[in-house]
Amino acid sequence: MELILCTWGPALAHYLDQLQLASASLHENDVDPNLPASQKSVIEDAVLLFTKVQLISLWEKLHNWTEEIFSGVEGNEVELISDEQKNLLNAVVDTGFLFAEVLDLTSIPEGLVQCVTFLNSKLLCKVLTGSVLSRLWALRRLITTLDLFEAKNTNIKEALLASFESSRYLNVNDGRKFLIYMMCKDVNFGVLMHESFKLKIPYCTLEECSALGEVYFKAWKHAEEEDKPILEEKCIQFLMDHGLVASRSKIDGSRRSMADICFTILHAIHGNAKSKNELSMIRRLYAPILWRTLQAPNHIARMNATRIFCDIFPVRGDNDRETEEFIKKQYSILLGLLKDGIPAVRKEAIKGTCIVLKTHWDMVSASFLNNSMAQLAFLAFDSTSWEVRAEVIHGIGVILENPLSHEFFSKFLPDLKTVLHDINQGVREAFIDLLLSLTSLRTIKWWNISDVTNILHRLAAESSERLCIKLVKLVHPSLFPDNKSDDEMLNRAMTFVGISPSAMLKIFRYASKFVHLDTLFRVVILLVRCLRRHVKQEKKKLEETDASTAGADGESAKTDESALSHEEALVIIDIVAVAVYVNIADLYEKGSEQLIELRKHFGATAGLFLTYFKHSSSDVKILVFIYSLLGSSSRWTHMCGFAFKAIREMADSAQEADYGYLVDALCNWKRGDEILDLALEWISVAFTQNLETSVSKGRRSKKKKKEVDGGDDYNSVKKVRFGKVDNPKPLLGVRIVGHMLKNKSDKDHVLKKYKKELKSFANGFSRVLV
Repeated sequence: MELILCTWGPALAHYLDQLQLASASLHENDVDPNLPASQKSVIEDAVLLFTKVQLISLWEKLHNWTEEIFSGVEGNEVELISDEQKNLLNAVVDTGFLFAEVLDLTSIPEGLVQCVTFLNSKLLCKVLTGSVLSRLWALRRLITTLDLFEAKNTNIKEALLASFESSRYLNVNDGRKFLIYMMCKDVNFGVLMHESFKLKIPYCTLEECSALGEVYFKAWKHAEEEDKPILEEKCIQFLMDHGLVASRSKIDGSRRSMADICFTILHAIHGNAKSKNELSMIRRLYAPILWRTLQAPNHIARMNATRIFCDIFPVRGDNDRETEEFIKKQYSILLGLLKDGIPAVRKEAIKGTCIVLKTHWDMVSASFLNNSMAQLAFLAFDSTSWEVRAEVIHGIGVILENPLSHEFFSKFLPDLKTVLHDINQGVREAFIDLLLSLTSLRTIKWWNISDVTNILHRLAAESSERLCIKLVKLVHPSLFPDNKSDDEMLNRAMTFVGISPSAMLKIFRYASKFVHLDTLFRVVILLVRCLRRHVKQEKKKLEETDASTAGADGESAKTDESALSHEEALVIIDIVAVAVYVNIADLYEKGSEQLIELRKHFGATAGLFLTYFKHSSSDVKILVFIYSLLGSSSRWTHMCGFAFKAIREMADSAQEADYGYLVDALCNWKRGDEILDLALEWISVAFTQNLETSVSKGRRSKKKKKEVDGGDDYNSVKKVRFGKVDNPKPLLGVRIVGHMLKNKSDKDHVLKKYKKELKSFANGFSRVLV
């Protein structure tokens, strides 16, 4: 640089100053191709400072200087360049852009073109923003004036190819246009670009691969006729050939394989081919390789060929007659692929055939339609591969995207209803998704394919939570319809109970994901009212066998609504338990009127329910659980008394399953202090005979005192007394206390109000252990 400055002196400094002024104006205009007159004047003034010979000499020296700067820099790294050098290099690039816009290309010094091209490739490749690529696109005519295959331009060619490794070219529109322009203007250089692309293809995203396919196609489209065969043979057909034999193994643990990458590039080429000439090119290039690969011994090659074949279907001939015969052969090939001996090939053929039917439903022949659908129906029950069965269902969903197919499938789909009970979860899920997709169609109703009874039986037997949720999503409008009377909704609910009680439990477990709480608990309360009528009528039957059972509680209802069987009553109480348990937090948070209504109904008939369900311990547990969730109330007297009595009558060896739900319920009813008092009483009495100062004696004393370690006396707080304890159960008492401290909700309740008592108990018990 010092040599250049010494040679040109002040003239060069003024020249660069003028160019920087023009460059500043350039950035203000944001690469506007219509430069203002003032900017052109600045450039012309700068150019007039030197003769043509001087300009040529200047740019040759600048070019040599830029190459010397980068001679010691690895690859595209520019950190070793000083800020002063970078500023000058950027000014040189701006100069090239201004020359390209203002002056005739024939008058531009070759050194300038070489210098600017080299710098655009070398200096800017690390900062290929949209604006930089726009400037590069604006310089395209300048760059193509160089013969990149001359020895003196080797560094420029290599730098330009190296810059193409950046994915920014494919992500920005101007970058793609620049690649297309460079590839089609010099097809030999385009072949070198193809070699460069091959190295980066395995690391491209599928979006970048699609953009690359567009680059290949448009470069071919805009190339000169005599240059097209070079791009066809050395670039496009190369991709086709490798796409047919590419591996299906995932690359470095990613979800992409080379087969996927190659197909994405080819799919972009196929999709852009619209005209007869373009389609002819596709057919001509595939002719020597595709048809033989469809019959290759290697099943991976057949899979790749099947996917590509279906993507370019139909391949047309040169005239109508040839096209008709050719399409018949293609129909035959598709049917043959559906019968391939390898399940993976059949799966690919199903996917491709369904895409063909969706795209060309109104064009395919009736015989092919009937034969292909018959084969698909057969494959829906393929015993050798669940993936084949699932792909059939997925493929039918694809075909249904074409409205013209709906009439046919309204008659075809009912034959597949047993697929809902397939032993494989993936197949079942595919069929459920298909039924869900039918809910948006007017022409096909899902209940005509698989009725509600079939759906409920599947829901009852289904073990997958995800599939249960989808089934509930499908069937919930039938149970929770809009704008229906109470009688109608109750009749529907009882019908569902009669079909499958287990399914009803799952519906109420997941229904809140799709149904408003008010609607959900409207049905729950209707069921509770029905249960109340039934329980009251059963009570009267025991008292007066000839008494009337209609309208027992004054609520308007038909006689047959209350005529429940005992099994149906048990199902209803289970449904209420599930619905309340799943949604209790939302009910309390929103202060729902439905919660108030539930508490009212359960409070009024607590004794009746307890009497009715007392013969089954499991039913009693569920009943206590419901009352527990509904919180404390003075109307729960019967339930509290039952819980205390049940605990006091338990054996000392009772386990958590026996007493846990009762303890939890009492804590929820704010009676935890009483059950804690009972447990401590048992423990204290059991050790009275062996301790001089027993915990029991200390608790009976009303005198306040401090323990040796400073703890509070347990007896300082008044408690509910249970009378004389004749049969203490210390082991059960310890288990109950442990359960209360282990259960989070019970622990929070106990520690919040009864921390002093527990501390006193711990102090006393520690003395026992000594």
